[in-house]
Amino acid sequence: MSKNYGYVKLYRDIQGHYLWLEKPFDRGRAFLDLLLLANHSDKKILINGNLKIIKRGQLFTSRKTLADRWGWDVKKVDRFLKVLKDDNMVTAKGTADGTTLTIENYGVYQSDEDTTEGHQRPDQRDSKEDTTEDSGRDTNNKDNKEKKDKKDNIYSSPCRHKYGEYNNVLLSDADLEKLKAEFPLDYEERIERLSCYIASTGKKYKNHLATIRNWAKKDKAKPPQSKSTNATDDFMLQLQSMYE
Repeated sequence: MSKNYGYVKLYRDIQGHYLWLEKPFDRGRAFLDLLLLANHSDKKILINGNLKIIKRGQLFTSRKTLADRWGWDVKKVDRFLKVLKDDNMVTAKGTADGTTLTIENYGVYQSDEDTTEGHQRPDQRDSKEDTTEDSGRDTNNKDNKEKKDKKDNIYSSPCRHKYGEYNNVLLSDADLEKLKAEFPLDYEERIERLSCYIASTGKKYKNHLATIRNWAKKDKAKPPQSKSTNATDDFMLQLQSMYE
C-alpha cells in the first residue's frame, strides 16, 4: 500500500467546536490538542510579574489545566506526557508556576509546505505531456479551488461561551486558554472589566479576545502615576468633603 504524503490544514478554532469538546479525549486527540495549543510564533507572557518567552512550538500550561481540558485525572496526564517524552515527541520543563511543554519537530507538523520534502506530488507530471491536457487540468484546478474556498469557513464560527457578571463576554474554549496563558494572574479581572463596559455603554465588539488584548496593550502604554500625585489627589478629595 502506497503512503499518502502531504498535510491537512486544521483550523485552530476547531477547539471550540462541540465535536472536539466531547470528553474524555483519547490520546490521539490529546496530542493534536497540544499541537493546536502550541505557539505558532514566539510570544512573551507575564507570570507572577516575571517576563517569560514562550517560543514557537511551546505552550505554558499545567497538569491540572490539561486534566480539566481532556476530562482526565492528573495521574493520567502524567502517564501520557511520560509516553510522549519517552518517544521524544515532547519535552517538559516544570516550575512552581506551571509547565512549559515543547513539541519536538514542531516544524514538521506545522510546515507551510504542501508536501513532504523529497516526495513528488500527484499533480507533478512529466513535462512532455500535451499542453492541451494541461490547459484542461488547469481549468479543473480553478474550479476545485473555488469549491474549496467556499468550504474553508466550515469552522469559522466556533462555539463560544458567555463569561463575566453580565454574561456578555463571548469566548471559545481556545480563547479562554489563550487568556489564561497570557494573563495568568488577572485574566478573570480583565473579563469582568470588559463585561461591565459592554453592559454600561452598549458597545459591541467583533472579537472579545482581541478587545481584551488591545486594552492590555493600551494599559501597558500608559505612564504610571506618581505616588505624590495620588497623595495630592487624596488630600484634595478629603479637603473638599469637609466643606460639603
